[in-house]
Amino acid sequence: MANIYMIKFDELLAEMIDKFNGIYRRYSDDFIIVIPQSDMAYEDIKVLKNEIIAKSNEINKLEIEHSKTQLLSYSKKTKSIYKYNDKERKKSSLSYLGFSFDGVSVSLRSNSIYKFIYRSKRTINKYITYKDARERFIKKEGPTFHVKKYNNHGIKVYRLANRTELYRKERIYMIAGTMSEQSFGTYHRSVVRQCLALFNIEPRSSMLAYAKKAQKEFQYKTRGKYRVVIQKQVEKQIQRNQRKVGGVDDEW
Repeated sequence: MANIYMIKFDELLAEMIDKFNGIYRRYSDDFIIVIPQSDMAYEDIKVLKNEIIAKSNEINKLEIEHSKTQLLSYSKKTKSIYKYNDKERKKSSLSYLGFSFDGVSVSLRSNSIYKFIYRSKRTINKYITYKDARERFIKKEGPTFHVKKYNNHGIKVYRLANRTELYRKERIYMIAGTMSEQSFGTYHRSVVRQCLALFNIEPRSSMLAYAKKAQKEFQYKTRGKYRVVIQKQVEKQIQRNQRKVGGVDDEW
């Protein structure tokens, strides 16, 4: 629906930008324009920006906020990207569709890698909890009555679980303990695939699979002109995940 709604706007911008030997690309509500500096002065860029914002409001009744619109300049000489304001230019980076470019390296946006770190942490913590509970169930040791928390000084301490925490521990203990070998093995493989495996990754199966594909595409498109560190970012977090669960066994 967005593509249908934006047809006239796309055609207009593509025609406008083509006059300056530039390119216009849009994905959903996020678009980017690239124009060679030799074909347009900075002051003219500001005028064009305001014209595009006005056209968006006129054609599609969509308001583009000035504060969310960036004017960036890439310098081949310094291999840097600069953000312009009315007084000066400051070093910055170009972020688009989950990726970031600082003039030298192509990487995942900090927000994108943070989401993977956050989700990995939750998945790993849950897996460790269920794995420990299952081992205690098999040994008929019963759930623990203590919880591990951080005190005000950031130090991990053990204390007795309160009623809510104890209920949760008992529930996890029963769920994990009564899982069949097959169902727990499926769960284990799912966690390994998502957060722990560094090889034998199937397409579209995990964040690493996505990173590998993106790494390959960027390396091919840039032909070695820039550093591409997308895969390295994800692998680094996976190695942290592996250390958290106690290393890598033969199955991983």
